[in-house]
Amino acid sequence: MKRSDSSRMQGVTLIEVMLVIAIATSLTLMVMKQYQMMKRDSDVQQVNYNVDQIMDAAARYYQANCRVQVDATTGQVVGTAGTLDPAHAPPPSNPFIITVAALRAAGYLTAVLPPNPIVNEAGANNGYMVQFNQVTPIPDRTVTTSTGAVVRLGQIIMWRIQVAVEVRDPSMAASYQNSLRADCVSAISGSGVLPCNPAPAAANYLVWERLPSFASPEANSNLWMTNATTKQFNESYRTMPSNVLAGATPYPQQTFLCGN
Repeated sequence: MKRSDSSRMQGVTLIEVMLVIAIATSLTLMVMKQYQMMKRDSDVQQVNYNVDQIMDAAARYYQANCRVQVDATTGQVVGTAGTLDPAHAPPPSNPFIITVAALRAAGYLTAVLPPNPIVNEAGANNGYMVQFNQVTPIPDRTVTTSTGAVVRLGQIIMWRIQVAVEVRDPSMAASYQNSLRADCVSAISGSGVLPCNPAPAAANYLVWERLPSFASPEANSNLWMTNATTKQFNESYRTMPSNVLAGATPYPQQTFLCGN
């Protein structure tokens, strides 16, 4: 009788041990799954942070290079800035490519971009491609005179910043696009990445495209109008038609710069 009770107790103990092991295993799997989800969220947030930092740096580059430096006395171009001005020699290409390394070397990018498992850092430029896409066709600036004639005053040069991130696993590009709220997925073309395309071939890049004045939603401010260059653009944009209406000759036609 005692042997039977002992066997029963041993059996119960074994069942309890197995139950504890099963519970511990389930908890471990749940913790691992939760960790993987948190790690993925952390990686996504880090990529968004890196993109915002690059966007901010590109916006600062734009403000420094959207027009050439001209000596007010001689009218001659001075310095080497103004690479996005059509008057620059040589004129800017479209798209205009600039590397993250160049932004960092010039002091526009100071933030550290930590490694990220989503990004293919073994790819070109460590997985980050930066370029300026010129808005085409180039918008005309026109005004209607008192006689009803439409007068062309010039052209408005507008650029959009594009940051593209090469994903380590191209099969996950569409999934990452949703998680990272990228504008589109695209593919490399020449030395740059194709602007947003609804059906790119072999898409392995996530693409974000923004205006320089809204490079980062986190850094947006209602004080942006205090930018001197922007104020100069807006003043020219408003007052030039007044000169035309007053009978002034709208020539030579102007190129409106630094307005976006």
